[in-house]
Amino acid sequence: MLNKSLIILTLILLFAESTFAQIQTKEQAIESINWVIDNPQLDSDSELEKKLADLLRWQMSRNPHVEMNVGGMSEIQNTASNKKLFRAIISIYTCSTFINEDYSKTESAVYAINNVLTYYKNALEIDDTLRIEILDEYISYSDSELKGKMKKLSSYK
Repeated sequence: MLNKSLIILTLILLFAESTFAQIQTKEQAIESINWVIDNPQLDSDSELEKKLADLLRWQMSRNPHVEMNVGGMSEIQNTASNKKLFRAIISIYTCSTFINEDYSKTESAVYAINNVLTYYKNALEIDDTLRIEILDEYISYSDSELKGKMKKLSSYK
């Protein structure tokens, strides 16, 4: 099971990176996460960390007591050999669930994993050696198969 303490620590470190949040609305949060997804930063973390820190600061200003649902990431944690890519994927997944906290756990997990899959495809265009077998499998799923998978994984704590 994905260690929630590790995720929280990573998010705190990212959160501390940015001094002032630039995100004030959900629309700006969506725009920011979309920028991260569309522009994988495989050589440098600075812009990725700034954007994700801004997303986290925005979330904490709105709701500091948010429940983290990382069940959808449980299959990925042991298969990702590139730690930098894995850290970005975890951050994208987590921030995507924050943005859609009004949805059910399953809907939020499906939205988040779709964002992860888009980021992953964009990262592969830059470096095809970053393949993660389970994400390749998820890409092949139909929408209903992916929803079923996320429903199953999201039910775990």
